[in-house]
Amino acid sequence: MKHNIGLYPGHAAKSALKAAMIECEPGSFDDVVINSKIPVVVDFYANWCGPCKLVAPIFNKLAEELPDGIQFVKVDTEKHEDTIEKYKLQGLPLFAVFVNGRIMLSHSGALSKEPLRTFIKTGLSKVEDDDTITDLIQAISI
Repeated sequence: MKHNIGLYPGHAAKSALKAAMIECEPGSFDDVVINSKIPVVVDFYANWCGPCKLVAPIFNKLAEELPDGIQFVKVDTEKHEDTIEKYKLQGLPLFAVFVNGRIMLSHSGALSKEPLRTFIKTGLSKVEDDDTITDLIQAISI
């Protein structure tokens, strides 16, 4: 079930503004992730990576289930080599939680659904003094 808690001004309905999960096009990482006004959970993957293929449906399912106010983005590492070098990312799949353009937490390796949900909550909990993020964390637990 999707929870529309309208946490960010102008982002009351995710379905009206963007898909639950988007594929980041080459050259758009900064626009989609770094400059996002809402937290972003990124799945860095490669088509040749077996574990990446295993976790893709889990990532997509959480994108549908978790509350509005979080953007889920998939980044094909073969198309974003500059981003991988810039952030010194290693290991696939690699999940990262970005808030205000900063990596709050990253994890290399496959995760099942509940550990991935916990990872997202942990990454968001690293943001201090933000009632909106606190509300998001509470909504993830519903």
